[in-house]
Amino acid sequence: MYVWPLCFAFHAESHLCLYPLLSVLLPLSVAFISYIVRWIMDLTCSSWSTVCRASSDMLSHIFAVVMFFMLIIAFTKAKQIKEALERVKAALELLASDGKAKKD
Repeated sequence: MYVWPLCFAFHAESHLCLYPLLSVLLPLSVAFISYIVRWIMDLTCSSWSTVCRASSDMLSHIFAVVMFFMLIIAFTKAKQIKEALERVKAALELLASDGKAKKD
């Protein structure tokens, strides 16, 4: 059985191996869409229209809630994020040194 390589980093046997990725992509896509729609509405609607103003406020609140949600996730996963960034840094240093091991 072929398992997508990204699954090994999370849950190899689980059918939800992409759940950590989706828990980030889904809120960010909602925030991005609400930001773009709000920007378009602000450009096209007049300032005296209460429907446009209320919709713009609602979309800005959606964006703010999603960003606070992502901030909470980042704080709770800070240690895991730090370890992942350290692994990426070590891999980049290994690539930059042409595969030669560091001699201390």
